[in-house]
Amino acid sequence: MKKKKEPDRPKPPVIDSESRSLFDRKADTAGFVGMCIFALIVMALQLYFGLPFGEIPAILLSFVAVSLFARFRTTRDRTFIALGFIAALASLSFLCLYFIDMFS
Repeated sequence: MKKKKEPDRPKPPVIDSESRSLFDRKADTAGFVGMCIFALIVMALQLYFGLPFGEIPAILLSFVAVSLFARFRTTRDRTFIALGFIAALASLSFLCLYFIDMFS
């Protein structure tokens, strides 16, 4: 018996490590942009309905601060640690604002 010849299926592209890191970076950027858009919508709704405001910017800025500290650890560029401290301070400020709004 002869086997029927199946049509050739295209092989998936080979992704090297450099392309993979670029792919991961683009995916992370798209995910962060989506998270920021969603956060803006939630913050607008909080302001519209008069709900306590501040926890979402605190979360977003804590993410930025941690990523800046990680960049400093990798590159040893002092600009990243300075910006990380500024982002951490802003995050704590928004968190304090949230607690003040919530308990007053």
